[in-house]
Amino acid sequence: MNLIIEHESSLRLAVFIGLLTVMFTWESVTPARRFEVSKKTRWSANIGLVLIDTAVLRLLVPILAVGIASREWGLMNWISTPVWVSGIVGYIALELLVYWQHRFFHTVPFLWRFHRVHHCDTGFDSTTGLRFHPVESIISMLSKVAVVATLGIPVISVFIFEIILSGTAIFNHANIRLPVKFESWVRKLIVTPDHHRIHHSSAENETNSNFAFSIVIWDHLFDTYQYSPAKGQNNMQIGLEGLRSSQEQRLDKLLLQPLKK
Repeated sequence: MNLIIEHESSLRLAVFIGLLTVMFTWESVTPARRFEVSKKTRWSANIGLVLIDTAVLRLLVPILAVGIASREWGLMNWISTPVWVSGIVGYIALELLVYWQHRFFHTVPFLWRFHRVHHCDTGFDSTTGLRFHPVESIISMLSKVAVVATLGIPVISVFIFEIILSGTAIFNHANIRLPVKFESWVRKLIVTPDHHRIHHSSAENETNSNFAFSIVIWDHLFDTYQYSPAKGQNNMQIGLEGLRSSQEQRLDKLLLQPLKK
C-alpha cells in the first residue's frame, strides 16, 4: 500500500502513456473513421486540456482520491469492515458514482455547459477521452473525494478504479473497430469504442444513451443502453450542431465555451 501511495502518480502516468501509445499506433494503422477537422487542431486542443486539467487539479485539489483513501476515514473504517468487502463495495460505489455523475452532466443545464466541451469534438479518437473542461474535472474529483472519505474506500480499490477509469477513457474513445463477432461478444461485458461512439452522436437521443464507462451493466440496469445508431456507425455524425467549425475546436474556444448559451 505504501508503494501505491508514494508512487501513485508515476504508476498512473506509466499506464496512461503506455495505453495511449498503443491506441495511437492502432488508430494510425487501421482507423475506423476519417475526421472533418485536422488532427493537428484537435490533438493540440485535447492534449492541451488534459495538461491544464492536471495542473489545476494538483493546485486546487492537492489531496486526490488515493490520498484521501490513505487517511482511512469513513464508514467502513469505523465499523472495521474486512478489506475484501470494503474493497468490492467501494469499487462498485465509485462505478455508480461516475455513471450517475455522467448522466447529471447531461441533464443539469449548468453542468452540461462544461460537459459539452467533451461532446463537441467532431472527431472521435483516444484524445477525445482526455478532452474535459477543467471545471468538470474539478467537480468530478471532488465528488470522488467525498465518496471515498464518506464510505472509507480502501487505497487499493481507489487506485484500481482510477487506473481503469483513465484506461477505459482512452480505449472506448479510440478510433478503432474490433472484429464484428469479437466486438458483439465483448460488448456484453465491457464498453467498446462502437458502444461509446454512439454516445457522441449528434442525434440527441443517441447522445443521451450509453453512459457507462467500463462495464455495460449500468446501461442495461438503468435503461440507457443503445446497441446501434440509427444511421449506422459509418454514417453517424459525431459532435454537436453549432459547434462544428475548426475555430470552435481551438483550445481557447473550448475553455471559454461554457460561457456560451
